[in-house]
Amino acid sequence: MLESFRIIQDFAISPSERLAVVGGRIEHANHDGRTDGIFLMDIRSGTITWAAPYLVGATPGVAFGTLVRCLNVSDRGTLLYEDNGVIVPIDWGQDGITSGDRPAGRFPVLMPDGSGYVYYDGVRILWTDRKIKRALQRVSEVVGGIRVSPDGRFFAFGQSMAAPPMSEFRSRLKICDFESLTCLDGPKYFEFTAGQATFWVER
Repeated sequence: MLESFRIIQDFAISPSERLAVVGGRIEHANHDGRTDGIFLMDIRSGTITWAAPYLVGATPGVAFGTLVRCLNVSDRGTLLYEDNGVIVPIDWGQDGITSGDRPAGRFPVLMPDGSGYVYYDGVRILWTDRKIKRALQRVSEVVGGIRVSPDGRFFAFGQSMAAPPMSEFRSRLKICDFESLTCLDGPKYFEFTAGQATFWVER
């Protein structure tokens, strides 16, 4: 189904690989005449449905200018992303599309079971199920992103390092336990990209 897109700037797949969400431009306009957007794809049936606006770079094949990032999708059809510093949750059900509260925040990531999500509010990393919130870590700055392990036991995020000007390291990964909230320092990075890509290994 990805061949249906001319440009893909961001995408995510649900844990069971049943659904996917794509930010980009489709080859042929949908029934509303829209080619750019956030699209929900049912991988089994092959259906592609427009879900929300998305700004695609004006030059074909070049991704720039978009304020939407961190696309997420659950097996139940919940979409989650950041739009210019605002967290946007969208529920996709039999009754159509419903949108929940939109708190200010960055780097949202769904829990693997879709029961809630984690995000950064500029001061703290928080967990919420959209009814209650739980503070996880107080952080001066998150860089690159936040990730949650497939089993939902750990979360990781990038953190900038206060290092001398000539230091080769700019950021590091922090890995924390959801239950105890204890954290360990992970790898260091040359750029401000820690947390952008986190690979989990099960033991």
